[in-house]
Amino acid sequence: MSIGQHVRRAEEQKTAARMAASIAAEASEKSPEDIDAEDAQDVAAMATPATGMPLTFEQMLALFKAAGANQMSPEAIAQIATTAAAAGAERIKPKELTISQTERKSAYNPLGEKNHPRPKLKCHMYFGSAPLGSPKEVTTLTMDEILALNALTPGHYRITKMDRSTRIIEVRGQMNSNLELDRLWILLPSGDDQQNLYPPLAELVQQCNDDNRTTPSVAA
Repeated sequence: MSIGQHVRRAEEQKTAARMAASIAAEASEKSPEDIDAEDAQDVAAMATPATGMPLTFEQMLALFKAAGANQMSPEAIAQIATTAAAAGAERIKPKELTISQTERKSAYNPLGEKNHPRPKLKCHMYFGSAPLGSPKEVTTLTMDEILALNALTPGHYRITKMDRSTRIIEVRGQMNSNLELDRLWILLPSGDDQQNLYPPLAELVQQCNDDNRTTPSVAA
């Protein structure tokens, strides 16, 4: 707890003690000066239960008047105060947010999923045999990568690597029973021992466009 929090708590306790003394005096037809410090602390302890939620002046006044009229014990007063304060605390309890209501910022989406949600993948996708994601799982893909992948169609494409050399890769698709694209594989040519020279995923996929499309015979 910080120093400021300690100071605020001490001030709140002093205020509660002064208020309790005033209420107790009114309920017992005494002046506040007739209530000593120990009595004030006892009253404050009863009026501010373990929930940490003090009752309002009016609530405590009503409580002590009722206690005097019905000759209630201090224990009964404390129980009533605790119940009332707990009900008040429940009413003002902060609403718990679900995961979808929070910002959910990450390295893959620095803007946050709440206000800038990433789109879903159109189908299951793989880089070789490694899964990239699915319509239900895109946690390790950026917005740019998802947008590029969703524009991807099956075919063969000539890709320019970072050393300016070119290779032909295959994007293989699989349809489901409804003739809808169900899966896509990005397949690099076998025997290429310099795969680290391929551009990052988003850039590589963006090169898989109609201008770079070729035929399987050329790829062979």
